[in-house]
Amino acid sequence: MNLSSDTNNNNNNTNIQLNILNTEFTRRIIFIFLIILIVPSIVCSFCILYFTIRKQQIRTHLKNHVILCIFFVNLLQATCELPVTLSSLQLGQVPLRSEILCKCWFSAINAFCMCSLQLNSFLSIERYLLIFHSRTLHRYKIILHYIPMIFLVSYSISYSFSFTMFYACKNKFDYNMAGCRSVCYIFESAIGIINWVICIFGPLLIIIIANVFLIVQVYQYKRQMVRKHIWKKKHQMLRQLVFVSGLECISWSPVSLISGIDIISTTETSIAPEFKWVSFGFIYLAILFSPLVSIMVFPELKIEITKWIQKQYAFNNNGIHPMMRNSCALERT
Repeated sequence: MNLSSDTNNNNNNTNIQLNILNTEFTRRIIFIFLIILIVPSIVCSFCILYFTIRKQQIRTHLKNHVILCIFFVNLLQATCELPVTLSSLQLGQVPLRSEILCKCWFSAINAFCMCSLQLNSFLSIERYLLIFHSRTLHRYKIILHYIPMIFLVSYSISYSFSFTMFYACKNKFDYNMAGCRSVCYIFESAIGIINWVICIFGPLLIIIIANVFLIVQVYQYKRQMVRKHIWKKKHQMLRQLVFVSGLECISWSPVSLISGIDIISTTETSIAPEFKWVSFGFIYLAILFSPLVSIMVFPELKIEITKWIQKQYAFNNNGIHPMMRNSCALERT
């Protein structure tokens, strides 16, 4: 009796674990998580866009350009690509079972994400120049700042769409998976590994190494500095980098690991679907939290939003007080 009851309990526990980790349950959790975040994220993004347009100081500073570019890329992905992902999460399959849709969807995901990662890796390198070689960067800003930024954006888009649309191989799309699972060239050993290094692992490695190196350099430089205001300025730029790049690393580490295992593995279904859904949902953390990070890293933006809130509060108070005074006067009469 005891053995049979123990066996039944083990079977029940196994069933509970399988139910918790089944693909449908995982999809639902990720869908709810993303749908809760997307509305405030987009509203905040458009508010930031409004204040950025109003405040010229935010746009003109060289140190803000790459971060603003990352913010705009994330906003475009949240408004253009993420709704398709949410639809597939809700339905459990691609909204339209079409190879063209799968190619366009994968191209969009890959282009946006690659663009964001490449810009973050460039931000990590450029931030070193801003902190320690600011004059050189400002002097040669066309070569060292504008051209690399434009190149990375255009290169990410052209690379993603050209390989997805025109590479000669037969796609085996899974219409029940995120991004239709993937395109065929990803699973070719040499090209798949090169793509993984260029699109995901390489930029992440650059971000981590550059951030660690810069943190060490800044704090070593602090000991030699006499003027505290210079240290505060450099520390502020370092903090901006850590906020932006740190969130990107957290979001992309699970995808980098799982996709790397999937490419190196001999079988195409080496990773369970539920873990692929979880890792796929993780990449949207950096996108949906981008407005919050932008507010934290731009002091000018924080000041503008604070002033606007104070004006609205003062306007509401000024509108309420006269009514209260009039009502009091009427009661006296």
